Amino acid sequence: MLERKEGESYSRFQARRLRAGEIDTLEPYDHDCKACKWVGWFTPPEGGAPLNVYLCGETVIIRFSSEDSDYWSQTVGNTDPHPIGR
Repeated sequence: MLERKEGESYSRFQARRLRAGEIDTLEPYDHDCKACKWVGWFTPPEGGAPLNVYLCGETVIIRFSSEDSDYWSQTVGNTDPHPIGR
């Protein structure tokens, strides 16, 4: 059974467990907006921890963890810089 490494984020640990076959699926991060629709997981092309993607009306929300403030959001079609690779 894999152990969480010192300083390793929970999402990276869960991703390692998934790749190692210890778990079958990743649960979505906590997100308290009832209007949001969970789209699924996204792993950046550069690698790293998987991210949650939600849609809420015309807004895309990307969650990095279950921490309340650990997300990015943007209106659909807006071309401002994105958080991937941060």
